[in-house]
Amino acid sequence: MKKTSEVTFSPSITDGIFWPTLPSHEVNAVLALAYQLEHSQWWAPEVLTAIELRQVEKLLEHAWRTVPYYRQRLDDAVKITSGKLHMDDFRKIPRAASGKFEETICEIVEA
Repeated sequence: MKKTSEVTFSPSITDGIFWPTLPSHEVNAVLALAYQLEHSQWWAPEVLTAIELRQVEKLLEHAWRTVPYYRQRLDDAVKITSGKLHMDDFRKIPRAASGKFEETICEIVEA
């Protein structure tokens, strides 16, 4: 059993509260992520895939709205409808050609 002198405490954001401490907003954000990851690690693979596709969908929507290069590539490959991206659609999205990074960057900047 640890002695009181061996126990360390995180600082509390509220003066006068020593224990239990009230963590900062940043620490709360990390704790919330850890909580979500702790629970989601047990989800079925198809549930994880669906959640990941929703996140990819948000990224693709942003790319489509803000970068003409990606708008063209996505329009040519797949129609993104909120909540409707499936793995088959995701696989239709063209990948940047290997070894063509500089050309692709030039296309993005020029678009």
